[in-house]
Amino acid sequence: MSAKFISIVLILFIFTSGTEPWVERKNKNNIVVYTRKVTTSDYKEIKITTNVKTTLSSIVKALSDVDHFKEWIYNCTQATLVKKSSDADIITYQVFDVPWPSTDRDVVSRLQISQDKKTKIVTLVSDIVNGLIPEFKDLVRVVDFHSKYILTPKPDGSVDIDYELGTNPGGEVPAWLVNMVIVNAPYQTQEKLNELVLNPRYKSDKNFFIKD
Repeated sequence: MSAKFISIVLILFIFTSGTEPWVERKNKNNIVVYTRKVTTSDYKEIKITTNVKTTLSSIVKALSDVDHFKEWIYNCTQATLVKKSSDADIITYQVFDVPWPSTDRDVVSRLQISQDKKTKIVTLVSDIVNGLIPEFKDLVRVVDFHSKYILTPKPDGSVDIDYELGTNPGGEVPAWLVNMVIVNAPYQTQEKLNELVLNPRYKSDKNFFIKD
């Protein structure tokens, strides 16, 4: 057995042993929500698949339009643009309402957008940003947040949306409680996003950096 083969097996083991298969939790209105357990966290990861009759650029415009995040992101009460290096690289600050007796959460994250020139597939990756904004006494800072959107254009003029999210809300909220209600929030968020991308303000622009 060659050393190269052993290396490949080890790499595959590292990247697959830490997660379990996705489990379908909800399928409604052309939106499917999945969850899975991971060994690196007590909090389950989320996956959503859906399809929308719209353009790539319309979806990207909505996903990067910080001023209107509150219209579709579940329980988002504040959204602010912190830094914009380019249309494809922005840092945002968001506050989320959490039911009593838990404390509201806030998060600072960086969104990076890229597009494959050949396939036109768009990838949007968000990750936590530490040290940029001080923590506030009346809020709990989200410990971990990482997400990825993959937007795939289809021949019929629609777009497949694949979304994955992993997070650690921080504080003293038990993982079992979060995992119990983990499906509803992302489902409602995606449902509102699917409606929002049809808004005329996100109409395709020939000068936009995303090409349809």
